[in-house]
Amino acid sequence: MKPDGWSQDEHRVAVSLNGERPQNSDIWIIDIARNIRSRLTTDPGTDAAPVWSPDGTRIAFEGRRSGKASLRQQLIDGTAADESLREVSGSSTDIDPSSWSADGRFIAYTLSAAFPMTADVWVLPLFGDRKPFPLAQTEFLETSGVFSPDSRWIAYTSNESGQPNVYVQPFLRAGGKYPVSRDGGSHPVWRADGKELFYLSAAATMMAVPINATGQLEGGEPQMLFQPGRLILNRGQAYAVTKDGGRFLVKVALQRSNVAPITVVVNWTAAIQK
Repeated sequence: MKPDGWSQDEHRVAVSLNGERPQNSDIWIIDIARNIRSRLTTDPGTDAAPVWSPDGTRIAFEGRRSGKASLRQQLIDGTAADESLREVSGSSTDIDPSSWSADGRFIAYTLSAAFPMTADVWVLPLFGDRKPFPLAQTEFLETSGVFSPDSRWIAYTSNESGQPNVYVQPFLRAGGKYPVSRDGGSHPVWRADGKELFYLSAAATMMAVPINATGQLEGGEPQMLFQPGRLILNRGQAYAVTKDGGRFLVKVALQRSNVAPITVVVNWTAAIQK
C-alpha cells in the first residue's frame, strides 16, 4: 500500500501544476532523486487531484473536458490516451479522487458542488457495471475518503460536529463510524501498516493517532508531529507519507510565487518535545 502522491517505489511523485494559460493545469510526474519532471497530461482544461494506482502503472485524476468534470485515468508510460471513468454534469461540480484501494478494485472520490455547497464521499468500482455508490452522503460536508491498507476501513472528513473532523468507518461491512480527531481535523492518510492515521488539525498541525484495527477499531491519543507551514488545501490530498511514516511530502505556498513547491520532511521526530 503506497501513500497517495508518492509512487509505489517512493522515487516519484504526481502533482498538478498550473499552466501558462488561465484555467489550465496538468498532471506532472517528478523524479525526486534526479530532480526531473515530465508532463503526464496535456489537455488545455484543468487536470487535478492525482492518485496513483497500487501497481504504479496509472494515475487517477479529475479532468475538466468541455466544461464537464470527469474522473479519469492515464497510463504512466503514455502509450494510450487518458480514459474517462465517470463524468458528472454541472459547471460547478467537481469529482476529486482521493484514494485507490490496495487491491485496485475501488477508487474513492469526493463529489462536490459550489451552488448549493455540497460534498459527499463516493466509491467507484472498477469491475462489473462500474456503478458508483455513496459511502458518506448527508446534509453535511464529507470529503477526502482514504482506504486503509487492508481496505477494510475508510477514513474521511466530515463537518457534522460543527467543524471538520476525521472519522473512520468499515468499508463494505456493517458498522458505525468512529471519531478519530478532536477539536478539528481533516485530510487523513494511513501509514502503510494501518497502525497509524495522520491528519491535519484545525491549526494545520500534522497529527498522528495510533490505530488498532485487529477487531473493533480503536484509536489512541492524537499526538502533534510538526507544523508544515502554509499548506495548499484546495484540491485533493495536501500531503503524502512514506510507508514507514518517517517522511512527509507536503504542498506549501511560497510568498511572491504562484508555484507550489514540494517539501519532504525528514527526521521530524527530533522536533518533538520529549
